[in-house]
Amino acid sequence: SPWHLAWQENFPRECREVAVINEHGRHRADVLVGNTVVEFQHSPMSPEEFQERNDFYVASGYSVIWVFDALEQHDSGALYNEEGSDLYYWKHAPKTLKGFDVYGKVQAYFHLQDRREGIGDAVIRLTWCADGNLSFFRSSPNACYTEDEIVLIATQGSARREVDAALRNELCHDLYVVRRKDNDKNEAFGCPLNKCGYASDVPTDDGRRHCNGCPYALNEDFSLIRKCAGRFGAFLDQVETVLEVKKVEGQIYFVTYIDGDGMIRERAVDVPESPASTIPELWNDYNAGVLCVRNVRTGKLFKILSNPMATLAKYGRVYGCYYSEAWGRYSNKSDVIYFATRPEWVVAWFKTEEQRRQYRG
Repeated sequence: SPWHLAWQENFPRECREVAVINEHGRHRADVLVGNTVVEFQHSPMSPEEFQERNDFYVASGYSVIWVFDALEQHDSGALYNEEGSDLYYWKHAPKTLKGFDVYGKVQAYFHLQDRREGIGDAVIRLTWCADGNLSFFRSSPNACYTEDEIVLIATQGSARREVDAALRNELCHDLYVVRRKDNDKNEAFGCPLNKCGYASDVPTDDGRRHCNGCPYALNEDFSLIRKCAGRFGAFLDQVETVLEVKKVEGQIYFVTYIDGDGMIRERAVDVPESPASTIPELWNDYNAGVLCVRNVRTGKLFKILSNPMATLAKYGRVYGCYYSEAWGRYSNKSDVIYFATRPEWVVAWFKTEEQRRQYRG
């Protein structure tokens, strides 16, 4: 078909219609570039023929990319997705991919829009389906490519884009700046690289890894919350494109991505224990006489001068002095601290009850 020939013309002549002959049999590849076979399919194809070709090429040591012509089906509305959704629906979907494994060495793409018609080309990659059933399937927005990018994927194995680099930077978790119970300063909670669980933003004498200069520290202005990619360090350099992340309480625990070889991978990641707690629990845990706490959700600071458990029991509320950025100090008046009994507070500064008595003396 003209569609088929137009795709082949994106590749050098010597890469087109290449015969592959070996002990497994023989086939003529639409395109053979390096170690990758690219097949363009316009007409209907049986599941048996599809599987037979894949078995042959994989047994021969090749990776396989299929690009299916879905222009007419998409244009007619038979193949569609709701705006903003990565779930596609296909009326009277072909059975060609029956039994297809999206995690194997064979990649499947569908050509939905053609730039030659002035619309802007769009080729989506199949990233999930139930046993090859195309009645409904998924293609991540990050797995939508131009025709030129498909050529790059075939010839170079990847089509790294700026958006992909930005998505890789989303593979991080929050390190909340907290004060340790031994009053060690400038510490960040939850470092996945130090056995002690803490990381400093300044060099230390004990050889502890610190955030400043760490390759996994993503934000340079070490503020109240630091972005760290340490939990993903074991596979971060393999990530080409992030397809999907799953989160619990804002922290990533599962990642689906495309690696440098074009394979779809899934990885579970340990969720770090949150340092946040309720204000009464922190007061008791730190044996505090004076307590400055920060809300990890809003960033607001409060100084608490009296036992919050006592005021909570007496008045049903917790009181503290609000820190004003404009004034650069805490207010002289105690105000109600909302959400004090929610586990979303960390200690920014404190003095124990004994230290407070000594200070007064």
